[in-house]
Amino acid sequence: MAAVGETPRVNVETDDIQSLVFTGHGDQPASIALWLEATGDVAAAREGLCGLVYEDEVWFGRRERSAEPRLHLALSAAGLRALDAPGDQLEQLERPFRQGMVTPRRSRALGDRGRNDPAGWSWGDRAAHALLLIYAPTPDSARARAAALVDRLAPGWRPLHELAIHLPDHGREPFGFRDGIARTRIAWDGDGRDRPGLDSLPPGEVLLGHRDAVERVREVPTLAANGSYLVARQLEQDVAGFWRFWLECAEGDADSALWLASKAVGRWPNGMPIRGSSPSPEPAADEAAILAGPSFGDDPHGEHCPRGAHVRRSNPRDALTADAQRSRDIVALHRLHRRGRMYGADAPLDWYPQALRAALPAGGDAEAERGLLFMTLCGDIARQFEFVQQSWLAHPKFADLFDEVDAIAGGDQIPGDAGHLTIPQGSGPRALRRRLAGVKGWVTVRGGGYFLLPGRRAILDVLAP
Repeated sequence: MAAVGETPRVNVETDDIQSLVFTGHGDQPASIALWLEATGDVAAAREGLCGLVYEDEVWFGRRERSAEPRLHLALSAAGLRALDAPGDQLEQLERPFRQGMVTPRRSRALGDRGRNDPAGWSWGDRAAHALLLIYAPTPDSARARAAALVDRLAPGWRPLHELAIHLPDHGREPFGFRDGIARTRIAWDGDGRDRPGLDSLPPGEVLLGHRDAVERVREVPTLAANGSYLVARQLEQDVAGFWRFWLECAEGDADSALWLASKAVGRWPNGMPIRGSSPSPEPAADEAAILAGPSFGDDPHGEHCPRGAHVRRSNPRDALTADAQRSRDIVALHRLHRRGRMYGADAPLDWYPQALRAALPAGGDAEAERGLLFMTLCGDIARQFEFVQQSWLAHPKFADLFDEVDAIAGGDQIPGDAGHLTIPQGSGPRALRRRLAGVKGWVTVRGGGYFLLPGRRAILDVLAP
């Protein structure tokens, strides 16, 4: 029996697991996401993919860092069918993966209607049979590797869509807020204790065939052994529209606009927890306070961080129930192992309030599309990703609210959403509330899909020509 704060030690076939499970390749800031479609030549398609594994181009295990580009491979259910993967093994995989992200039921649940309708996407998991993720030290080396892979994988594969993604030097997402604060680690070593800014996950929350957060070990076919589900969504961000809205709400006062936007996000742009119920300047960054994060249980009515704020919805921590530990236990069932990166040029500085400009680089292309390629690894798409999106971000009645979804990524045309954001103006359940109208979301889905990040043995044993 594991001690409190520990999980059982895990025997892991490290070399059978793609390295993306272990690392986000932070030392390789430039990347290319390359979506491919199988041409119908099954033998050539299988030979091409297996060749990447045989020749050690796909990264597995805990490899030593090097300057060479790194490659990961993921396949959609449609892609596995195009490769003639065994139908009995496919049927053992999770239903959301088998069906794909684009079904009427999922579009309703995820808010993929209106401006997010899949009809307007650049790519989706029905046509995108494979996703190659290339990590490199420079954009030029990433592009060169992508071009070489396209040539190499023909005639079995043809390119469908390509997106250059990166880790920004300033660590901020396009709206100007620090990103990647609440991170996760897999408790391979049996130590399940959380650390500041780093939450521990049982291996099965990421890796198929291992014990998960509900103390279950699902049997999986060879196709999925030591694999992980990869959820990918291309989220375009309207930076100019975002800040224009808050400036209008603040009647042109830049400091008040920054405070209102921080209330909607749930933290200050520099990562500090948001405090107080009246406009105030952004506090100086304190790394210990940033990594420790907020305690929402001490803020039950949202005086500091509104109950509908993005950070509070996406990770409610200790505030879902009156029992803080019970709340943490519930939240632990729905954590995500994120691997996303930004795309597009930095926005022009004049789009941001004056108080934020010093923290961001000069320049920027006003015409460029920009946003986030959201990626997360999980062991249960429905319980992890879909639950968070549907039940927390896109739920109008989350946390005793009644007509508002997440202001940042709540989706579009959600029944019951009136486009409001509630900001308490004092303490206690009867405190006055400021109700902002016209909150319509500034994130548009441009692509999405469910993929399988397979293990080495799965590729060579099941998909070999």
